[in-house]
Amino acid sequence: MSEEEATKLLNYLTKQEVTQVQNWLKSVWQGKQQIPENFNWDGLAFVAADKARGETSLGEQEPPNLEWAKVAISIYDFLAATHPNMKHSFSRDAMMLRAYTISKMGHIPGDPILDGACIVNWFLNNLKFSPKEALSIALSWKDVMKNKYKELTQNQQQFAALIEKVRELRQIKNQLSVIQLLAQNNQFNLDEEMNTWLSIQQQLP
Repeated sequence: MSEEEATKLLNYLTKQEVTQVQNWLKSVWQGKQQIPENFNWDGLAFVAADKARGETSLGEQEPPNLEWAKVAISIYDFLAATHPNMKHSFSRDAMMLRAYTISKMGHIPGDPILDGACIVNWFLNNLKFSPKEALSIALSWKDVMKNKYKELTQNQQQFAALIEKVRELRQIKNQLSVIQLLAQNNQFNLDEEMNTWLSIQQQLP
């Protein structure tokens, strides 16, 4: 399929009703329809997410749409599984949309989209540090940048190890923005550990 044909397919799908897009996706996931190699999956997910949030092409705001959220999240999950280098980014997009939908429609245990525990588990499963360890690393990084940068850069191995930890902390900080959205409107109650993470979010690099 040419790039022009892939673009036409994207434009066609974004103009269809959600049930038609869901049927098309089901056919693709089942292998009954070939996936265009150069198809803009990210573009389809972006449009579906806008529709899920009730954002129209005219800039108007409508109520959130759970079915479009299912479409967008299924595509983000597919992209996360097929693009390892972008896994964290696409997974965060999926969880951010989940959190937004829950903040508007409420937490429903067991629901594939509206269960807040799914988001908390995603956050916890990606952690490499405890809140105490994360805060200690963040304070060490601030100290290095302020007082010991020249000294530490002379030890390349130690500096590289610290940089990698700082990258992990930045990823945690980005993921905490999803947790923060989930906690809005009192739709989902966080436990003590999650509230501790939120309390140190702004101290992370």
